[in-house]
Amino acid sequence: MTSIHRRRKLIEVALPLEKINAESAREKSIRHGHPSTLHLWWARRPLAAARAVLFAQLVDDPSAVPEEFPTPEAQAAERQRLFRLIERLVKWENTTDEALLAAAREEIWKSWRRTCRDNAQHPRAAELFNPDRLPAFHDPFAGGGAIPLEAQRLGLEAYASDLNPVAVLINKAMIELPPRFRDQPPVNPENRREKIGDRGEEVGGRGEKIGDRGEKVGDRGERGSVSSGGGEGDVDALQGTYRVAEGDGSHTGSLPSGSVPATRGDLRDASADDPGSGVDSGEHRRGLDAGVGQGEGAVSGNRPGVTGRIGNTVDTLHSDRLVSGDRDSTAEWTDRRSGPDADDHASSSSAGMSNRIAVTEPGTVLQQQPISSLLSPISYKGAQGLAADVRYYGQWMRDEAERRIGQLYPKVTITAELAADRPDLQPLVGQQLTVIAWLWARTVKSPNPAFAHVDVPLASTFMLSTKPGKEAYVEPVIAGDTYRFTVKVGKPRDPERVKRGTKLARGANFECLLSGMPITGDYIKAEGCAGRMGARLLAIVAEGPRGRVYLPPMPEHEEIARQAQPAWKPDLPMNRETRDLVSGRGYGFFTWADLFTPRQLVALTTFADLVGEAMERVKADYLQALGARASGAHSQQNDADAQAYAEAVGVYLALGVDRLSDRSSSICSWDTGFVKIRNTFGRQAIPMMWDYAEANVFSDSTGNFSALLEWVVEFLHVAPAKALGQAFQADAANQTISTNKIISTDPPYFDNIGYADLSDFFYVWLRRTLRSVYPDLFATVAVPKAEELVATPYRHGSKAAAERFFMDGMTTALQRLAAQAHPAFPVTIYYAFKQRETAEPGVPGELGARASGAHQEHAGETPALSGVVSTGWETFLSAVIRAGFAISGTWPMRTELSNRMLGKDTNALASSIVLVCRQRPADAPVATRRAFVQALKAELPRALRELQAGNIAPVDLAQAAIGPGMAVYSRYAQVLDAQGQPVTVREALALINQVLDETLAEQEGDFDADTRWALAWFEQYGFSEGEFGVAETLSKAKNTSVDGLVAAGILEAKRGKVRLFRPAELPADWDPARDARCTHWEVVHQLIRVLETGGEVATAALLTRLGSRAEVARELAYRLYSICERKKWADEALSYNALVQSWGEVVRLAGERAEGMSVQQGMEL
Repeated sequence: MTSIHRRRKLIEVALPLEKINAESAREKSIRHGHPSTLHLWWARRPLAAARAVLFAQLVDDPSAVPEEFPTPEAQAAERQRLFRLIERLVKWENTTDEALLAAAREEIWKSWRRTCRDNAQHPRAAELFNPDRLPAFHDPFAGGGAIPLEAQRLGLEAYASDLNPVAVLINKAMIELPPRFRDQPPVNPENRREKIGDRGEEVGGRGEKIGDRGEKVGDRGERGSVSSGGGEGDVDALQGTYRVAEGDGSHTGSLPSGSVPATRGDLRDASADDPGSGVDSGEHRRGLDAGVGQGEGAVSGNRPGVTGRIGNTVDTLHSDRLVSGDRDSTAEWTDRRSGPDADDHASSSSAGMSNRIAVTEPGTVLQQQPISSLLSPISYKGAQGLAADVRYYGQWMRDEAERRIGQLYPKVTITAELAADRPDLQPLVGQQLTVIAWLWARTVKSPNPAFAHVDVPLASTFMLSTKPGKEAYVEPVIAGDTYRFTVKVGKPRDPERVKRGTKLARGANFECLLSGMPITGDYIKAEGCAGRMGARLLAIVAEGPRGRVYLPPMPEHEEIARQAQPAWKPDLPMNRETRDLVSGRGYGFFTWADLFTPRQLVALTTFADLVGEAMERVKADYLQALGARASGAHSQQNDADAQAYAEAVGVYLALGVDRLSDRSSSICSWDTGFVKIRNTFGRQAIPMMWDYAEANVFSDSTGNFSALLEWVVEFLHVAPAKALGQAFQADAANQTISTNKIISTDPPYFDNIGYADLSDFFYVWLRRTLRSVYPDLFATVAVPKAEELVATPYRHGSKAAAERFFMDGMTTALQRLAAQAHPAFPVTIYYAFKQRETAEPGVPGELGARASGAHQEHAGETPALSGVVSTGWETFLSAVIRAGFAISGTWPMRTELSNRMLGKDTNALASSIVLVCRQRPADAPVATRRAFVQALKAELPRALRELQAGNIAPVDLAQAAIGPGMAVYSRYAQVLDAQGQPVTVREALALINQVLDETLAEQEGDFDADTRWALAWFEQYGFSEGEFGVAETLSKAKNTSVDGLVAAGILEAKRGKVRLFRPAELPADWDPARDARCTHWEVVHQLIRVLETGGEVATAALLTRLGSRAEVARELAYRLYSICERKKWADEALSYNALVQSWGEVVRLAGERAEGMSVQQGMEL
């Protein structure tokens, strides 16, 4: 059989890690339009990292294209060009830059066409190597959906699957629904009545210009061409749903559900109140839709499709004509919209009509149905029309809910009595203020027999606001066996006492407010489990004309809260076997309903039920918009189309209700610094909260429904809505969706918590709102847990059994990926490091402590710094290799905010590793340990130089070097030692690190004699003093002298001692051209001095004067960093790491400077 010709991809050679990591970390503070604002998911991968990894996974490395780049210099130049493209591509601001995305897609297509030419004679060329059709993408552990979303953004058809139905729904909302209703105008009556003026007007109060993008579509080369029309064409296609031919009867009109486990997500809740956004939820509402404009060019093109089906899943997709396919059980589409940018253009006929198709069993005969049209005065791009409808019907839900239950959310009247001792309230007397939140403290009966009849508060603090100049706090007033709370403004006389409330120590340790008697955790648990834990109102926060107004509790407000009687509540039992849930801590929380107050349950059930009513209104408005076409021959078709669109709007409204639930539980606390309500999931757990904030869902401030829904709308405004996408529920261990697809995935890890347990919090509400829409997806009472790939001892009887379950399941899942992945592309797998998994300290001494000063998302989880052996890393690598993969790259991804990236004095550590893998040939040979080491020594030096040429930071070098090292190890079926025993992954990692050290040491041959002496001295003494005699002896071995070293300006010798000068001690007027004994050592440290004092521009000026010494200096910086890392010298390591990290920019600036000088000299001549 003809073998497949494979070219090395960019990700198998080099990556601009510094820029990728910087943007990944920066993304933590991004809010508007980020997927994290659509719905919370735990440990979602940064979009920047996912985008960069996918691009580099798809694009050929220049060294693999010798016919175009024959020399190392040409290859390096082309690689740098690709790096610059990636560096632009990963910026959040560029996620909607269509010109940039088009350039990226063109690079992907260029490599794909090259691959197709290489394999044109392959027997399966028609199936695997169609130059007019990119392979589709699949993520079998889709989780929060970042990776499938970025695949879609890069022009790939995106498939996402997960066992967890919450994750599946999130992925549907991200990649499936937006392109399905792309460019469709809204159906709500308000938007249909709007008269939008000229293009380019400001919309939504955000000052963004929505209008003609001036996009031009030209020749697409061998893939054909499409033309773009200009002018102000109306979008008149209200897209419908393809239907199975009459008589099939398999489609019910509901949106399809897939038939897998979520394991990650994103803890940072990007609510409108997030301090990082600088926007309060009340300020976040929009007026007009921010996504409408005129002048989008009409584009015509052909879009054939291939039909398929997975299980009982029926789905709907866009296409103009149908191509029957026979692709195992995977839904696939053929998209011949002529190349990488074809998905930028609307699919419409000259009459503005478009069709939809139901995905059915292979071979099923389908027929096209005409779609009704809707004339609209404006043009909507992407999912902007859908966003407008979500906002409109969400506002209807809010108003209708207030009409029904608004009496449970009373305003507060400022009376003269309230203002008597509060001068700040006197201007407000007689006014009615809207409540923002009611602040409660849980209570138990006092353990003191004298007060056993009194419910005393368990208040973790009495502070209400710690904002400078706006301090406020609660002050208890005790009278015998009763107490009440008053509110004071200003700084308290005893800040510490107020700050700790009634708490005595960490954990569940309080004191009785009346007697001072300690209240132990055991006592609180007993009271909670007996049903005797209550709540007492501490304070009320209201909306004032100039900010928050803090008021004391009012009996009528407590009484109204007690009157709330929910008609339904989620009485699904919570898992009581895990401390990751409050139910497992023994405080009397047994069902999910126990997390909510009665008023919160009333609100959430009301909003959940209104989702269904809103869908009915959407459907009616859809049909009304169609007018006469809603009757006659197409009435049945129109009704189905209207139902599908209504359900799509309902999905986003349901996600809004989910966001509301995250801000409307009794686990939500009050943030006294940012004076807002925190969300339930402050971390990957549901902990106990002693005092909590109950939001007014109808206010204009923190925790209100409209602002929370607005974040969902924001996502839709910037959703790619380009290439097609589908999300399914499937177990990664037995799915077949991956067949012949490009794969990048972020699988679970065995010591992760069970996201199935956590996601039940959302599932109970989604099941109520969307079970009629996705009956299969929400068929079970709770999220599936037995198959979830997490090593949870309580599920499997013991820790050992749990770990065996995880490793067996993960190996099976990886085997499927190795067998099914498209053979032309590597597979990329994310692996998350945890400090506690390291067998040897991965972070050496002070360096590790300094580096771990960077923000960590979870306390106690600092990833390993270097390529040391760690039990978790070794275990995962072993599973990958056992699954049939050969590893060709390991890239450290720093996704946490780090001070180094912000210009401070710390290194950032890798929080995840991206493994690059290819299927190992079935006839892979067996090697001896000796042959393995020889191959390492032959291949690792070249790989190391390629990494260094890519300016990889020294802090990442050891980890990245594992990639080419493991590529050697994993190419063999086995590596055997002298006794015939297999060399383990642990042993292989140790050998790779050993050869890496030797390779770095061998680079010393490039250095001058003085520098070789300085290196040897530095390794022993650093910048400290040593004996003159030792220095003199060493100088003889290195063919230099102490006097010569002093003359070279790098060494101080006096009173029998010598020491190397630190960078700051070197002369500021140093000129390499006038230095008679210029050493590589001095070059490096002068560069560091200038970088630290003058920045990159000044460093570039020096670099232009160094000539050929500069490149050798960079090698020296790597070597010095490795010494510092081994010696645990943090400060010195930081300097060398910073120099290498800045190298690319310094070289660029130096080039610009040299070019400018040449131009100036030419002008003078």
